[in-house]
Amino acid sequence: MPRFVARAFVHASLALGSAFFLAGCAAIGMGPAANPDASMDQVRLERLFERQVEKVAGGTGYIRSRVDGVDLVLISDPTTDRMQLIVQVPFAETVGVQHLVGMLQANFHHGLDAKYAVSEGGFFSVFGHRLSTLTEEDFVAGYHQALTLAQQFESVTSGVEVLEEAPPDAGAR
Repeated sequence: MPRFVARAFVHASLALGSAFFLAGCAAIGMGPAANPDASMDQVRLERLFERQVEKVAGGTGYIRSRVDGVDLVLISDPTTDRMQLIVQVPFAETVGVQHLVGMLQANFHHGLDAKYAVSEGGFFSVFGHRLSTLTEEDFVAGYHQALTLAQQFESVTSGVEVLEEAPPDAGAR
């Protein structure tokens, strides 16, 4: 079995196992799904974000801050039950194909809940989650993952080998 298939199988197995565990916890009265009063809302989320950073600007549903020279934006919308923490990736050099390939590889192997994204000519790390099922622990973990991905962009995406042409056996099946 190819290595990437084996890894994908392991990740899928872990995700399925976690889903069964969480469903069981909810069924016996444990976990956030069992306590609807503990569900996250926009006000709680924004207060939680404010505890992570020194200063915020913006209004309800769209607040921003700056941490260690990196811009962060928290967008939340109760009508769609979604939130996104978007962290701008600082980079000093020209971004090439190797960086894009590195971002895709990092999304698969290292990203956990935060992932790299490209939008309007900028590079970002993004943590997105359903608002109603988000826990404080999920948010804090996602916040740190997104911030770390943004800060480690150069090291994560450097040294990636990009093939200029397809290997000779690429078409053989």
